[in-house]
Amino acid sequence: MSVARGAGQTKAKRGSATGGSRTAGGKVAGATNHKMIRIFLAVVLVGIVLLGAGVVYLGAFPPAPHPQPVEKVLPNDKFQGH
Repeated sequence: MSVARGAGQTKAKRGSATGGSRTAGGKVAGATNHKMIRIFLAVVLVGIVLLGAGVVYLGAFPPAPHPQPVEKVLPNDKFQGH
């Protein structure tokens, strides 16, 4: 017994053969996930580059320290001989 395939079955079969199922819009879901992963990796890479640039900038141009006077009272016992 032979079963005829419709156009919809052919598309669904083709979509699953490419590694993802088709969504309602007709796009392959695996391709969308691949794009999302690439965008995520690009954002992470940009973040790492910016973090590295910040470290290099702080190493090349460190912030100036703000000197403050330090006052500490020392006990007299430290200055008397035994």
